[in-house]
Amino acid sequence: MIRKIRSNWLPIILTITIIISLVLSWATWTNPSRYNRTTDQDTSSSSKVTNRFLSDVFLPTQVIKNNADGSQNLMYPKQRNLVVSAQQILKEWKLGKVDQVSTKSQSKYLHYLNAKDSVVMSYNDAVSIGIFNRVYSQSLSSRSINKVKRIVIPRHDPKYVYLLNDKGFKVYQAKVTKFSDMKTLREITGESAERYPIKMMILNKGLTVQYLKSIKVPTYSYLLSKQTGNTFMSTLMNANQNASVSMHTEDNVTTYTDGTDKRMSVDNSTSMVTYENFVSKEENFSDSQLLTDSFKKLISIGVPLDNTRFESLDTSKNVVTYRDYVGGIPIFNSNNYGSLTVSYSSNNVQRYTFSLFSLQVPVPNKLGSQELPPTADVIKELEAKGIKEKDIKGIRLEYEWKASETSAMVVDLEATYYIKYHNEWVKYTDINNS
Repeated sequence: MIRKIRSNWLPIILTITIIISLVLSWATWTNPSRYNRTTDQDTSSSSKVTNRFLSDVFLPTQVIKNNADGSQNLMYPKQRNLVVSAQQILKEWKLGKVDQVSTKSQSKYLHYLNAKDSVVMSYNDAVSIGIFNRVYSQSLSSRSINKVKRIVIPRHDPKYVYLLNDKGFKVYQAKVTKFSDMKTLREITGESAERYPIKMMILNKGLTVQYLKSIKVPTYSYLLSKQTGNTFMSTLMNANQNASVSMHTEDNVTTYTDGTDKRMSVDNSTSMVTYENFVSKEENFSDSQLLTDSFKKLISIGVPLDNTRFESLDTSKNVVTYRDYVGGIPIFNSNNYGSLTVSYSSNNVQRYTFSLFSLQVPVPNKLGSQELPPTADVIKELEAKGIKEKDIKGIRLEYEWKASETSAMVVDLEATYYIKYHNEWVKYTDINNS
């Protein structure tokens, strides 16, 4: 009997995890307090909740340690979240006068980015200084600096924190007028963590992390939660007026409409949702307002945000993208699972796209780690296929969302490289010259 239990421990644990998760999910979705976050009431408590979630969602996604000898390591935490720890430290600091020290110089940009004995926190895309101020409890003026993509913090006796933006290779220095004990910062960047030897390289005018050696990235399995279109009908289509919402299904797409003002379509084959609001008034948002307003829309949808991070802002199309991250690595799926977009069109239509699926909790697996080649070998492999290096606009490590063989309610996250080729991100093993 004991031998049988031992041989089947993984399915047993998985079943128990699923049962517990379903009970917790039911409690969450039937708890009226869940909907309190979706209101626009200007109360002190709701403001605190919104600020807390904003600080979570607009965190950097990557931590790099620049060593005293000039080498660099991408930090992959085993225990605590290094980004959150570094954020809490920086919130205790006070940054003052900001000066621009360099612009349009790739060599000077790399000089500051690769500064020895420092910590670099990076976003996937630049955030406005208004968002930066809210995340780090600062008060820097937008007249001095507009956007930040990378934060360079010296690990000893910091006189300045350097704020960088890849666009235009702009470097700013913010004077440190108050800082806490540096011991904590040195501890969190020196503690046990997976370290990938890297080098920051400029590839076709864009910054890319170059992995110098083969890397082993753990494969995770997550329990999935799948909501229904009716859930979002309540949050997006007037919760107390469901009688006015009509519904019809055609070609495997269920469409909900609220007169001529709002429409929500659920693709039942992919579980992707598109919501459109046709009564939105025309507004000219600044980048900071666009990020803040899109975040409010993100809250109003009611999707879980535990793993969600800001991904990018396309100012030419007024599209803000958010994506699920695990361990600082973004999740990609051909059906766009794990991503959410908020767009503002020129004809006054607000549009949200998101998935009914969301990650809940990690579950045990026997999948081990995925070994990936150095970046240089990837480029050589692509060149052997006829892909020219000048056509590669970016390389990044991502988790591929794959259906698990153990359960339909479990997804496996397997690491691989994605290449930006012809303005699309493509799995490096799938790319070809055609």
